[in-house]
Amino acid sequence: MRNFIRLSFENNEAESIEEGKKRFEDVKQHIDKLRQIIDEQCDAENYRWIKAVDNCFNRTRKLVDDVEKYRRRKTNPRTWADHNENTLFLE
Repeated sequence: MRNFIRLSFENNEAESIEEGKKRFEDVKQHIDKLRQIIDEQCDAENYRWIKAVDNCFNRTRKLVDDVEKYRRRKTNPRTWADHNENTLFLE
């Protein structure tokens, strides 16, 4: 029974690693495509587009700001309360 539980755990861990790798690749691809769209619209000087979609980037801005603020800290976070959703699992 213990071997089954260990094998089951190892399989779940391996699946989790593969799923994580796929998610990273998916996010990277979307960011690359987004960067291309932004560059195209910037070159076309389409300021109406950026004004219309600017609010969509607020969550991304918060993520980047939170991570940069976390990395500039001089002391390590002592408890989970010192983290937020963007820095809780950051390594």
